[in-house]
Amino acid sequence: MKVLVIGVNYLTDDIALNFVEKLSMAANGQADVDVVMVDNSAEGNREDFSKQLSDRLKGLEYIDAGINRGYFGGARYGLRKDRKSTRLNSSHIPLSRMPSSA
Repeated sequence: MKVLVIGVNYLTDDIALNFVEKLSMAANGQADVDVVMVDNSAEGNREDFSKQLSDRLKGLEYIDAGINRGYFGGARYGLRKDRKSTRLNSSHIPLSRMPSSA
């Protein structure tokens, strides 16, 4: 099964980089994981941050949100952007359709 992970960053680059590094180590080439990082940090040059993310996890998609959309707004923005790409298809299960654990 393919898994889509959407991370949202707002002025916490060190935490986001650590998250991506841990995710990379956990997947270790064994899991089919797509990672999207939405950056709500609109200030400054974000190219260095984007490169650092890509260096830690090949294939990561970086999305500059342009403004602070908030956590859920950033996640929704990332999901909408990803849906427009060819990566999101019927093999992804939207969270709203995942079976309940109860």
